[in-house]
Amino acid sequence: DPHTHLVYYDKGIIYSLPVGMLTGSVLLANLGPSIDIRMRAVNSLVGQIDAVSTAYGINSTLLEIDLKISVEMLVISPFLLDPQQIEVKIPLVMQIVQGQIPQLMVGQLA
Repeated sequence: DPHTHLVYYDKGIIYSLPVGMLTGSVLLANLGPSIDIRMRAVNSLVGQIDAVSTAYGINSTLLEIDLKISVEMLVISPFLLDPQQIEVKIPLVMQIVQGQIPQLMVGQLA
């Protein structure tokens, strides 16, 4: 990254973390020398489009279209080797579609 010197992209993503971060303790998170942690993608990116329509009022429908993205990463470090799965839901469209009022309803309202 040209703006920071923390991430390098030569062989995967390499990020520098303090050793205290690997203990899992909040109090020790910023202590100790920094070590490099390499992350590599285990699987490719998986995306899925979901469309949901629900009733909204008397003659309207709420239409929601979302993009679900799932990435599985493998964190490689001297102390742990855990696959991490990240899922993100991005709303693409959220729209209310109004239908016509039936003639039966118009006659009763007048």
